[in-house]
Amino acid sequence: MNNLGVGLKQKGVGLVEVLIALLVFSVGMLGVASLQVVASKSTFEAQQRQEAVYLANEILARMASSGMSLAQIKTAYSDDFNTDGISDYGTDCSAGVCTQAQMASWDKYMWKMAVSAASVTHTSGGQGLIGAKGCVDFDETNNRIKVVVAWKSMTKIGDGSSNTWCLLDNDAPLEQRHVELSWCPQTGCL
Repeated sequence: MNNLGVGLKQKGVGLVEVLIALLVFSVGMLGVASLQVVASKSTFEAQQRQEAVYLANEILARMASSGMSLAQIKTAYSDDFNTDGISDYGTDCSAGVCTQAQMASWDKYMWKMAVSAASVTHTSGGQGLIGAKGCVDFDETNNRIKVVVAWKSMTKIGDGSSNTWCLLDNDAPLEQRHVELSWCPQTGCL
């Protein structure tokens, strides 16, 4: 053997190898953490959309079960329908028999309360719709009732330009999102 150590075997792990392994592990953990944040945000967005679809479907189901024609539904349900303000419902129809007009007033009140209950503020950290608003449009020409539930979102998906009549107040940096459902009482939607 020579004095230079040629032919000797290494017996331990060097500091450089440990530091490289630690660096690779740290980068991997940062990737997992960022993936968790994205997954959490996506789950929240899906929950918001599901809640909005439920709310829009709820008022359409109430209208469908009224047994009225589109013209009658428009007359009974149209005044002050948007959920900007919650007005008095008149007669409590939850326990007794009501006229169609009273039931329509009760349905509007219950829907407005549901949209209001689903609404949370951006800073509250709640799991509902941020600044929720519901709107209903009656289109007798096309025999269609259109319901929009709008809310503020942390994520911008599209420009929201298809919803021009149920707009929220502009509070940057949040973006408006909406769900739109239609129902055609007599003919079915085309």
